[in-house]
Amino acid sequence: MSDTNHYGTAHSGRVQFARQAAVASLVAPGIALLILVLARVVLGPHPGAAVLLVGFVVVFCAFLGVVLGIASLVGLRRKYHDSHRILAALGLGLSLLFLALLAIAAVLAHSDPSLLK
Repeated sequence: MSDTNHYGTAHSGRVQFARQAAVASLVAPGIALLILVLARVVLGPHPGAAVLLVGFVVVFCAFLGVVLGIASLVGLRRKYHDSHRILAALGLGLSLLFLALLAIAAVLAHSDPSLLK
């Protein structure tokens, strides 16, 4: 990507941050899912401190995706940033969907512990 706008002048730090936040908001739920899958393979269904730590990291990554998506949407207000706004909205939506699925899984696991096996 170019660090200049269509007039040839450099983008402000706000725009550069917002563009990077848009991409990061799309990557954050993917990293959270990857951590969750790897933890399930390595740790298995055993409860313990490691599982709680992994859960905390996964939820943190998903919330990070939400925060970065919102920051990017606020930072990119001009029309010529539409492609990055779409990335930010997609990342925000995926992060919120991932958080909703985590909440549903937690409620189901609490109501029926045999689902964790």
